[in-house]
Amino acid sequence: MLFRSQRLLYVNLVMVLLIPFASPHFRVRKIEVRGGQTDLLAPEQELIVQSLRMPKYSNWVLAPVGNIRRKIEALPFVASAKVEQRFPNRIYTEIQPRKPYAILSAGGKQYEIDTKGYAIRSARPQVIGTLPEIAFQEPVPVTLGKQVTAYVLPMWLEMLSKPYGNSTIVAQKITVDSAGN
Repeated sequence: MLFRSQRLLYVNLVMVLLIPFASPHFRVRKIEVRGGQTDLLAPEQELIVQSLRMPKYSNWVLAPVGNIRRKIEALPFVASAKVEQRFPNRIYTEIQPRKPYAILSAGGKQYEIDTKGYAIRSARPQVIGTLPEIAFQEPVPVTLGKQVTAYVLPMWLEMLSKPYGNSTIVAQKITVDSAGN
């Protein structure tokens, strides 16, 4: 008699544990995205939406939030992303976009870069002239989403961030020669 009641208890316990994985009530019904609406271009926003796509009847409990976060953070214009499951059937995503800080000119091309020297995107015409420019006379390897490896770039970015003495003068263009000066 004891074995039968134990077996019944185990069967019920297994069924209760399997409900979140099999029930249609635990399907992902809504994906929320916050952040970046004003800072990102329409094609960039679309890439984020594509990164969030899941099969039609994806289970909320099994949603691959870690993989989604890594996909979004691999985009060159995203500094960080938070992706989490929210009860009962939502996936919440918060995007922190990279903010253009300067224009990097190298090898005849111009890129928007952030304060850490990460290449965000090719420079947009409406941004050129509004941000300070760091122009390298020698070619510099640039990969979008990666930190530019020119060894003197961090120094020049830091110089742009600090006023010169008591002056309010802000540099508009820094030209860097082949020696890094």
